Amino acid sequence: FNKRQNLYGLNFARKEIKDRSVILVEGYMDLISLYQYGIKNVVALLGISISGEQIQLIKQYTNNVVCVFNSDNKGNIARFKVLELLNLFNIKSEAICTAGAKDADEYINKYGTEEFIKLANNAMTPLQFKRSIEKR
Repeated sequence: FNKRQNLYGLNFARKEIKDRSVILVEGYMDLISLYQYGIKNVVALLGISISGEQIQLIKQYTNNVVCVFNSDNKGNIARFKVLELLNLFNIKSEAICTAGAKDADEYINKYGTEEFIKLANNAMTPLQFKRSIEKR
């Protein structure tokens, strides 16, 4: 198993992506929780960096990615780098900040599917995300 060449859960998510975006999370627990709550167009990096191989896998299914990483400083920095790399590969990328929770797993368990979907529908562009973390 080589993390750089795989996306955890892609075997399930690829059927659900269709014309929608894919939600990109850091870890398998984030993915499992979202999936259990009915959000199935989700894949996990199993880390906080993305490789060219992983981006090429994503491009096979969609050109729209919504990143949901841990809400700490390290997660915010990594998310911005991932957003930049996705844009270099001509993938529309957006970011979700899970205010009130440390990650997607905690957020969906605390607030539920409807609130997570609201977050996803109001995802920030890379520039909006950068400005939001600079204000902190």
